Amino acid sequence: MTFNPSEDKETKVFGLQTGVYDPGSTEVFVRHNFSGGPLLSPLDNVTICYRFWITAYRRDIVAFLSYAYSNEVDNALLFFQSEDDLNFYYNDEKESARVHLEVDDTLEVWHLHCFVFTHPAFRVYVDGRKLMEGVLESKATLIPLNGTLYLGQEQDTFDGGLDADQSLSGYITQVNIWDYEVDPSIIESIASCSANPRGNVFSTDTTSIQESNVKTETVHIKTFCKAREKVVIIPQKTVPADAENFCRLTDSMFYIPGDEEANSQLFQDAQQHFTDVCAGKSYRFLYLGATDAAEEGKWRTVDGKLLTYTAWSPGEPNSGKKSNCLVLRKYDDQWGDIGCTDKFCFSCSRTNLDYVQLRGMCQKREHNTRFLLDGYMNGRPFFRGYYGMIIYHSGVKEWILQDTVSNVTLATLPLMRPSEYPIGRRTWHVITSFCDLLPRSSVVLGLSACTTQEFMCTDGSCVHRSVRCNLRDDCLDGSDEENCTIIYFSDRYHNHRPPPGVIFNTPLQIVPVVDLIRFSKIDDINLAFHMEIEISLSWTDRNLRFKNIKTEEGKNMLSGEEEEKIWTPEVEFLNVNDGQLKMLKSGVYVKQTGTPDPPAFTDVQMGMSFCAYILPLLY
Repeated sequence: MTFNPSEDKETKVFGLQTGVYDPGSTEVFVRHNFSGGPLLSPLDNVTICYRFWITAYRRDIVAFLSYAYSNEVDNALLFFQSEDDLNFYYNDEKESARVHLEVDDTLEVWHLHCFVFTHPAFRVYVDGRKLMEGVLESKATLIPLNGTLYLGQEQDTFDGGLDADQSLSGYITQVNIWDYEVDPSIIESIASCSANPRGNVFSTDTTSIQESNVKTETVHIKTFCKAREKVVIIPQKTVPADAENFCRLTDSMFYIPGDEEANSQLFQDAQQHFTDVCAGKSYRFLYLGATDAAEEGKWRTVDGKLLTYTAWSPGEPNSGKKSNCLVLRKYDDQWGDIGCTDKFCFSCSRTNLDYVQLRGMCQKREHNTRFLLDGYMNGRPFFRGYYGMIIYHSGVKEWILQDTVSNVTLATLPLMRPSEYPIGRRTWHVITSFCDLLPRSSVVLGLSACTTQEFMCTDGSCVHRSVRCNLRDDCLDGSDEENCTIIYFSDRYHNHRPPPGVIFNTPLQIVPVVDLIRFSKIDDINLAFHMEIEISLSWTDRNLRFKNIKTEEGKNMLSGEEEEKIWTPEVEFLNVNDGQLKMLKSGVYVKQTGTPDPPAFTDVQMGMSFCAYILPLLY
């Protein structure tokens, strides 16, 4: 069929449960009852497309579209996402059960899903590209068009049975259904925001629909393909170097507006929220992330890019080399230059791909550790998790970790200083039981942008894992050289009992190596001699796990305390002169014997676990 896409480039966007810390609701949806209109032929070949933006994930599923025409067939069409799994039903058959349709699970990103059914074949497109194709399990060919369609909810019964944990928190738009196979080039044009075709069976732009507690707006389709950034003002007066470091710790950038619209928005947000906190006695208001320190008159962003947009106030910049930093005025949205030693508030910007991770809890997947630097609560920015957790300032003297789905406070972090943020490794006080932790206990949690390939310093900065315990301070606070023990001791380890053999039900093998170093004395008269020897005994202790092991064996020496706690063989030397053995030096070392286990993503320090064998050395 020849397809003529509409030239209308505007479309309706529906906001459903967009409050990031509100519990799920069954009262928010878009609905259309097909039985209330003209009689339509059952669907045989069908194409379904929808574009969406997820604000927060539900504990269960994120439902995009649900169509049911009877209680017996409540999943005639159902499309939903669970973490990074895309799932769909066709005529009550879960077609995605046999395959893993992995999709991007980043929050606050526009995505387009399209499904093409030409029974028995199907194709799935994500953002204009074919993700997979296959054969339907469902034997039913036709889908009657006498049922009810829900957007943002999943029907467990015909026109009902909604579940708050199976709903969409976010936005949905460009929902279209065609009764034929749409060409892949048209799907690609929708994804690239160059066309806005409407379905001939259903379209959220042309079909009469029922809206329940939905926020609706009309936007140009190019909106969905624009790069977006989130700007968060930090109401804390500091120097630019510390501002840049704070933004880096939160996986964001020291912000400077790139055009007039962004500059005006920053000024309005700062005046709305933080005039009392950030405005001083002068005209200066917010530091901006640019400097001309490298070359006078050449203002650049913190990552070295030359500014293409400026909003200088008349007469600015005016202080030459003494004023290398940029500031936003408090009376208008104009800029001035200033010295870099004064303290002012600042702002950070992040993209949709930037997030910090909360480690130290018992999340099942690394995806669940992600938190976004977001808007404001009680006069401070907050950090919101992908799955309903939020870290926010109480407004007094503590930060709060809350589960917004269950509406309970999990833990609190008392402040040593009012300006503190919960970045880095901190000791939290448990309020409600979670992860086998009891109320009134404490737990160390780490909030940082560090990956599993990095070590998290106490202040939240990151260094490569390989420099951990290398006898040098690579963290500014020296925390990478703290707690540099080598052995994990389990509660069931006993040093009076020799470990088992490497192979089950075999005795432990101890491998001796003797090296003659020198003869220090030969006594011909007494027929005796003195010599120095080096003896190493090596064995594998399967009851132990190790950490912080280096490739250089000399750096893997156990401490005296660790040496006393492990099992070691007893060694005797016969024919020693006068029964006296002079031991010059001894030590117990560990040597890696295989590939280490990857660090657990819940581990606050992201340490690796090793299997190894032990070499006591006697001299």
